[in-house]
Amino acid sequence: MNITTDTPLAVTPLKKTPWFALPLIVSCIALVAYTLTNMQIVMTDSIEATITWPSDRKPVLGDFVTFQLKNKVIPTPDNTVQVTKILSCNAGQKLEKKEGKWTCDGKFIGNSRERAINGDELEQFTFNGLIPDGKAFVTGTHKHSFDSRYWGFVSIESLTTVDKVI
Repeated sequence: MNITTDTPLAVTPLKKTPWFALPLIVSCIALVAYTLTNMQIVMTDSIEATITWPSDRKPVLGDFVTFQLKNKVIPTPDNTVQVTKILSCNAGQKLEKKEGKWTCDGKFIGNSRERAINGDELEQFTFNGLIPDGKAFVTGTHKHSFDSRYWGFVSIESLTTVDKVI
């Protein structure tokens, strides 16, 4: 089948991208790559943050912190997961547990539950006294947060401060 026409077809050549647009395009790609490799998405309701960003600051009381948690109940091949919590009590502060209620220097920081959401019994961390040097007690803001109330102290050196974005 041959198609013939009396009018010539107009073909418009593709215009080349102006040279000055290239640095802008490369910069945008670099910015997106940097953002995606540093931004952390919190996948649980454990804390009241959805997206966090790492900070160079040393963690202080009340900061969001992230770290690798290794625990036998974590369903990964190596029982390890990246978690984000709140630094609730620091080395040298007085941590107490009375009747399932946790306090740090007398300030209430949370209750312990005896059972998980699925009904399984939760191991309880037991401690009353000054938190040892180099250690920290971390909690979540959700009532069902799996945190130091159940597995104990974390090394302060393992914590990275993160700032809440959303």
